[in-house]
Amino acid sequence: MRPDDVMASFRQLFAEQPEAAAGLAGLRDLDAAAELLDRIGARHGIATSAAEIRSHVRRLREEFPASGELSVEALDGVSGGQQAGLSEFDFMLSCLGQPAGPGL
Repeated sequence: MRPDDVMASFRQLFAEQPEAAAGLAGLRDLDAAAELLDRIGARHGIATSAAEIRSHVRRLREEFPASGELSVEALDGVSGGQQAGLSEFDFMLSCLGQPAGPGL
């Protein structure tokens, strides 16, 4: 599954079953969230790994220019708003359509 499809699958899952994302709220970093998403994905038929999630989020964040504007391709992975100053974890939450982490 393409990384953008994985993120879209998680967004759809969390929109349809918000309780599936409940564990993300208490986490504070990308590594822990990627591990949890790996387990959630396995339970819900989303073929991915924690390493793939981390890599995809980091790539998207690097593609996010300082101006706060994404290319058309990168827009598919981000829900909108100003993401440039966010941590990797909060950027990932934004990509998944989830509220910012506990640190904000």
